[in-house]
Amino acid sequence: MSVELTDREHQIIQQLIRDRWNPHRINKKIADHHGLTINQVKYMRSKPAFKAGTTSSWLFIWTASTTSSWPTSRSA
Repeated sequence: MSVELTDREHQIIQQLIRDRWNPHRINKKIADHHGLTINQVKYMRSKPAFKAGTTSSWLFIWTASTTSSWPTSRSA
């Protein structure tokens, strides 16, 4: 049985990805931005469907970043 994520959960995943370099107090940041409590955010992040959604989003970003057309070495 597959559980779909809500639009809010997708937005939170995107916020987690954008803020991955500054994870300090991320649950509070998400709660304040989306009008939730910190416990609601912690519960949402603990759900298996949410974890699967973040994993697939991370894999998409990693794949896109490793297959970019940027040169890997300098031309002399």
